[in-house]
Amino acid sequence: MLKKERKMKRKFKISMPSIKVPGFAWLNSVSVPLPGGLYLGGGKLLFGAFGTVIVGFAVSTVMLMQKGQEDITWPQAGAIYTVPSRTGDPVIGYANQGDISADRNQTLQVNIPGGARISDMVFSNVSLGKAGLTNAIEVSGAGVQKIVVDDLRITNSSFPTMTITGATRLHTITVSSGVEVAGHTFLATLSTTDVVDVSVGSQRGAGDYNAEDMIVDRILIKLTGGSGDVVIDNLTFDNVNANIGTALFENIDVGEFFMQNVQIGDDADINSADFIINSSVKYRSMSDGTVEKPIKVQ
Repeated sequence: MLKKERKMKRKFKISMPSIKVPGFAWLNSVSVPLPGGLYLGGGKLLFGAFGTVIVGFAVSTVMLMQKGQEDITWPQAGAIYTVPSRTGDPVIGYANQGDISADRNQTLQVNIPGGARISDMVFSNVSLGKAGLTNAIEVSGAGVQKIVVDDLRITNSSFPTMTITGATRLHTITVSSGVEVAGHTFLATLSTTDVVDVSVGSQRGAGDYNAEDMIVDRILIKLTGGSGDVVIDNLTFDNVNANIGTALFENIDVGEFFMQNVQIGDDADINSADFIINSSVKYRSMSDGTVEKPIKVQ
């Protein structure tokens, strides 16, 4: 009598590998229950498929989240940087200019709290301009708090208009060779007592912010919060060109305001001033080499 052969079911135990995702401790603590093992029998293969899908989905989701939250670092545009941080907060739209679209803002903005010190802030080979924006460059203090600059230099650049205004004090104004404008008006007030020469010597605790070879909407440098003045040793704009907007400087104290090889004009009309220094501005000495020409910067 033949005995029926008994089919044997073989059982293999497989342990679930541990999955660790750097920076996401909550995921590392997740435990996904799987079936007791792998069973072979009757030609069927069964694994903890459901658990595997869950783990794969969770890991993929976390990696996408991590990718979507990559830091914006200086000098990438479309962000606001608050000194001394070099990581920016992204900005959308231009609400303060009346444009509330969801277009990605390409402004390069630096907020500097009062009391901060910067050794060098240099912008070179930068193109500016976006329709609807008022200022292509803005360097502004806040009330009695000033942005104090030892040496502010603008060279090899062009703007439709430029304005210096507010409670600004410029010890020395030097408009050197190659400065051509479509009309200018200098109403600054001469003062021998209220304007002092700025001299920044110590670099202790001072950072630097340099940006080059960029295309951005505008450059904003603002004093925000803190206490006291902001101190910058050298602030330089070299080969910075805007096709729309004003280069605005207000509520700043400067040792020397220097310009060379700069073109300013938005209408090619020398009878309307495109470069203005308002009467609220005080200065100690001036060398004016401005040449008026019918220029239109585009």
